[in-house]
Amino acid sequence: MKRLYFSTFISGFQELIKQELNKHFDDLEIELLLDGLVVYKTESSLEKIIQQPYFNNSYLLLKMFSQTQNLNLIINNILKSDLEKSVNYSNS
Repeated sequence: MKRLYFSTFISGFQELIKQELNKHFDDLEIELLLDGLVVYKTESSLEKIIQQPYFNNSYLLLKMFSQTQNLNLIINNILKSDLEKSVNYSNS
């Protein structure tokens, strides 16, 4: 199962990051690419992601909300979610 991650990198290197990710991760899908931030899906382990030298920080993204959702709806959604199930991942 693909998990959603986000990673930070040095500002201005979006195209290089895109090339490097596609070179090192066969199953990677970029969801959002901004100046200094990339959100992506992959089945790769967190350990492999952390080993990438071009990232400053990398995190498992439990949920991505749209900009149109209001804060109360987001909070209610978080409170109702099964965080244990969301965080449960293996190195397979």
